Amino acid sequence: MSSVLVSSENLVFRPCVGGLMPDNIARFTRELAGLITEGGHSVNPSHPILVPVDDGAEGGPDSSPERVIQEVEKQCRQWAGKEQVADLAQTDLIAHTSGTTTGNSKLVSLTREALLASARATLDYLGGPGHWVVTLPVHHIAGLQMLTRAIISGTQPLVAQRPAGRFSLPQFIAATRQAAEQQAGALRLYTSLVPRQLERIMGDAQAVAAVRRYDAILVGGQATPAPLLQAARNIGLQIFTTYGSTETAAGCVYNSFPLPGVKLRLSADGVIQIAGEQLMSGYLNAPSPFVEENGIRWLETSDLGRLGSDGSLQVTGRTDDLLIIGGLKVQPGLVEEILRSHPLISDAAVVAIQSETSPRLGALLAPSSSAPNPFPAQTWRQLADAISSQLGHASVPQIVKTTPALPLRGIGKVDRAAARALLSAPGGRLGAESATSEE
Repeated sequence: MSSVLVSSENLVFRPCVGGLMPDNIARFTRELAGLITEGGHSVNPSHPILVPVDDGAEGGPDSSPERVIQEVEKQCRQWAGKEQVADLAQTDLIAHTSGTTTGNSKLVSLTREALLASARATLDYLGGPGHWVVTLPVHHIAGLQMLTRAIISGTQPLVAQRPAGRFSLPQFIAATRQAAEQQAGALRLYTSLVPRQLERIMGDAQAVAAVRRYDAILVGGQATPAPLLQAARNIGLQIFTTYGSTETAAGCVYNSFPLPGVKLRLSADGVIQIAGEQLMSGYLNAPSPFVEENGIRWLETSDLGRLGSDGSLQVTGRTDDLLIIGGLKVQPGLVEEILRSHPLISDAAVVAIQSETSPRLGALLAPSSSAPNPFPAQTWRQLADAISSQLGHASVPQIVKTTPALPLRGIGKVDRAAARALLSAPGGRLGAESATSEE
């Protein structure tokens, strides 16, 4: 992929097409290896700034490299010189946030040092260098950092995809076998999944046999349902749940505990704050989210959480997801946690539904494979009672529907706008209004 010259700053942005197509990943890996081994734009201004670009397989808006670079240039120019905005001169790679909650993607300025700090911390925690089977689109930070870890491990990433460029169970099995043969006991074997991929693997005997070969399996992108997590661990899978973001150069909390070099704390309002070498420099099109205290830069996330006395972190929701229902605050994440803990529910999304008078709480449920069809209203009443007793009556969804699978965006995050549209459509309700009649 040729460079695109931004003449206004005499900078070169180099688009790197991502996705899961092997040819694209091979080119992306070469570009990233150059950044890792030779240094990037922040060290040598003649080096290009890398910009990961969607390959179009996700079916989103126009994401052609030219279009993306034009938009990056436009936003960088609009925000240039404003206070608390990251410096392009100190930027090696520009990553886009997913924007699944607000719909607005931010431009994240990352340095070579941040990418390396994150990758090294992960490898040190997992037990050393290894082979990586790539299962996530590499224009997202979770997929991109699989490449970085492979590069510093001295291995070539293998790809689990089908011709359309999406995750494929047969290809995952084949790539796992190939990686295991290359490994031959010399290095460890790793992969990274989102919960939906883990669920598909657990439902396929051959995939389960393949996934047992891994020394570590990272699972993140969204909360993993407790029954799925327990089932995977019960058969001996080495699962590591991860928490992180584009702003932290991928996961920085594994199995609820921060990686070495990562510091956690909560603000007075319960917002998670993170410090460490793996943090971004800042946004290029938004004000800085950092708080400085005693010489330490704390990234103020958009996530709410709790810190245990042992230093463990429990993520309870997002600040921008916080809802006001009947004049009371409701955290959708806590409601979803209760719903996902039930064996008849594979996943759940809780959102506010606008009505003529006031917002109403809605829940979109994806039943598990063992759930009866239709979903039993008696089970819903039991869940409603559990939610009410633990979180209060305002947290009980009033509009409830089931769907075979939740609508997703990007690497597997719930598309809340689509979930809201499904819940707002007439008919098919299971909740308080219709549970008795549907039993």
